[in-house]
Amino acid sequence: MLNRDGTGQDWLQVDLQNHHNTQHPTEQITSGKTSSYTEVEPLDDHSVIVIYDRIPHSWNAIPPGSKDTNSIWVVKVSWKQR
Repeated sequence: MLNRDGTGQDWLQVDLQNHHNTQHPTEQITSGKTSSYTEVEPLDDHSVIVIYDRIPHSWNAIPPGSKDTNSIWVVKVSWKQR
């Protein structure tokens, strides 16, 4: 959830997992496939970037020969100005 005006009164709900899984169906994020650490940084008055990770084998090492990779993702979230 993001508060756009800094008051803590108005919240924008963002389903980042659903967005990721819709856009990248071959690299799904499900329970245990992310650290759940997320960073949000403002870009301007109507957008932020959200940074998150995907760790397909949870906290375990990626097996030798696997094509899986741990990855960091960045998404821009924008909204209309009021």
